[in-house]
Amino acid sequence: MKKSLFLLVVSILFSFFSCGSDDGAGGEGADGTSKIPNKDQENVALSVSEVESNLLIKGSTLIESEEFPAKKGDVRFYDFDDQKEVVAFKRLGFSLRACVLTKGTTYKGVYLQVLSENGDNSSNSYYKIPHNSSVTPVFPVVNGLNRFDFEFDSGKPIFDLGTNVETDLISITFSNKMKAGRYKIIIAAYDELGNVSESKELSVKNLEWGGDKELLGSWSLKRQKEFINGSLVEDLGLGDKDCGFVADIRGCEKVEDCDIINQAHVNFNSNGTFYFDLEGINETTNPSTCINKSSVNMLKGNGYWTVNDNYLYAFLMNFEESFVAGTNVYDGDSGFLVLNGEIEIKNETLELYRDIRIRIINETHQENILFFEKQ
Repeated sequence: MKKSLFLLVVSILFSFFSCGSDDGAGGEGADGTSKIPNKDQENVALSVSEVESNLLIKGSTLIESEEFPAKKGDVRFYDFDDQKEVVAFKRLGFSLRACVLTKGTTYKGVYLQVLSENGDNSSNSYYKIPHNSSVTPVFPVVNGLNRFDFEFDSGKPIFDLGTNVETDLISITFSNKMKAGRYKIIIAAYDELGNVSESKELSVKNLEWGGDKELLGSWSLKRQKEFINGSLVEDLGLGDKDCGFVADIRGCEKVEDCDIINQAHVNFNSNGTFYFDLEGINETTNPSTCINKSSVNMLKGNGYWTVNDNYLYAFLMNFEESFVAGTNVYDGDSGFLVLNGEIEIKNETLELYRDIRIRIINETHQENILFFEKQ
């Protein structure tokens, strides 16, 4: 199936998003100390002014002392993931995937305004964010499953022929002073003629790093399983090959490409930092010996982790990856979502469930489960 942790992690195929300039994660927590973060802060209502003063939106214009634009014309805005609550991260921010429908015009961007948690107090300003002007690429949205529901109503398109359909990735980043807590935003799309969609209100929860005490300590990967629509399609232990075929490499046909994980460890610290390392082998072979090579690949680094409603998010901030072609060292202002999914801990075993649902008309549900043992 070639969907192993090796493929997802060693190659760093997870997208990333930027954060405010700050020192990278190490032994110290996000605040530069080793103290344990206060997760109770996540439920505190943040004021409109302290949220707005810590937003960093690349390419945006802050429109001051004006009311948020009212609906006008035929523009429709959809939150691609149909989220009830947006999960955001200190230092990093959050992303929204949008689908915008227009007729005879071109989608140009979105308007965004900050509201108080109960929605009764709004900023006297709003942001104008041009299409595709946000920091990209951005991490895969983790607040909801992939959804294409907006395309269909009882199997029929909800838009007519001639409707322009645009998608956008809206990236909201934070300064290092942004606190954990709750607030709301409203967002609406606009087109080239000044038409504005109906606004959508979303609750936002800025998470604090760290959390689940049961996660603390060192864990080693022992096994991974993959299910498609509930049926087991792959069961891999350490040292097992995860293979697939790649066509036409250097003129060779049906080249077998295999990944092998030899070891993988993660250590979660109480201050919200974690350390991760993985070592594996990539083998490429062909029956005619056109290609026959083996290379050791390694990844090690550290970053920040948090848990929300039994869902783990772990972002590498600094790491080193080694391939046959050389070594890459990353130490910057962005976070790579290296481990994410629902977690369950039982009998000294950590089970990490990673869901991917793809729906167009028929639905495919892919689930990848990683099994770690406590060290």
